[in-house]
Order: sequence, then C-alpha cells, then structure tokens
Amino acid sequence: MSANQTMLFLQDDQLSNQFRLSFPNGIPGGGTGENVALRMDQSFDPPEETVGEYQYFYKGIPITKPNMLDETDRHFTMQVRIDQQWSVFDDLVNWKNMVHNPRTGTALPFASVNTTLIVEALDQMGAIAKKIKYTGVVIKGIKVETFEQGSSDPSRVTLNFIYQSVDYTN
Repeated sequence: MSANQTMLFLQDDQLSNQFRLSFPNGIPGGGTGENVALRMDQSFDPPEETVGEYQYFYKGIPITKPNMLDETDRHFTMQVRIDQQWSVFDDLVNWKNMVHNPRTGTALPFASVNTTLIVEALDQMGAIAKKIKYTGVVIKGIKVETFEQGSSDPSRVTLNFIYQSVDYTN
C-alpha cells in the first residue's frame, strides 16, 4: 500500500475546537461553574507534563538524563466573557477572596477553596473521546481585560489557576 493510500485510511483527527469544560462540583463560594464554562469561548492550553533532568559530561560530550522529579508547571489560564450584570465575575472574585482576600489578609483552608475542572475532548458525534481531569483547582488571579472604545468584542476576564493533579481518562 502506498503512503498516499495509507494516509487516506487513517482514522479521523481530533479537532481542536471540539471540547467542553465543566466544573462538576461548581466553584467554591456558591458560584455556578456551568456559567463560567459556557462563557469560556477562547482557547484552553493544557499545561505540559514534564520531568526534571540532569546533565553530566563524558569525554566532553554532554549526556542528559531524567532525574525522576516531576517539574510540571501546575498553572493554567483561561479567558471568560463577562456577562452584562457581571454576576460571573462577582462569583469568581468571591472565590478568589476565599483563597486570599487582599483587603482583609484572610484566607479559607484549602479544602474549602479547591474544586475539580474537567476538559472533555469530543468526537465528531459529540461523544467524549478523552477526559482531562484537574483536581485541587484553585483560582490564583483575576484580571479584567482592556476596555477599548472601538471594539465590538465582549469584555473578558483572564483567570489564572493552580492545580494539584491531572488525570487522563476515556
């Protein structure tokens, strides 16, 4: 079989725009995770899982090997559209203030402020092809994006998160 014929019989590709986010337990503080997920219309870039490394030299040649330390950067970012009443934003700020309130210098325990985020990659029929489950998710930062006089785009807020673990399932 030629390479061209082989290429024609490959299975379909996962389309990068076929995904959905969900907060199955909602967001801490009583906000609805569904509203956050539905207002997320930009890209989601999953963090890279990576292992540490060390290097030594043998006869002047560098040799690099894994060092068995997990060096995954446990941060991810997403942008969410702000609704006209700013209720989704208020829910997120409430959650952020539970993690750490800079005006009072207080914070709630981790068990009270973390949640789960699931990213589902969908096939062409809308069925779940793969799940990426982030646990111990905590909101770290909120930034209202630039207001612009001539823009027709909706206002957005950039959300920065940290997480404890990730699991890939079908």
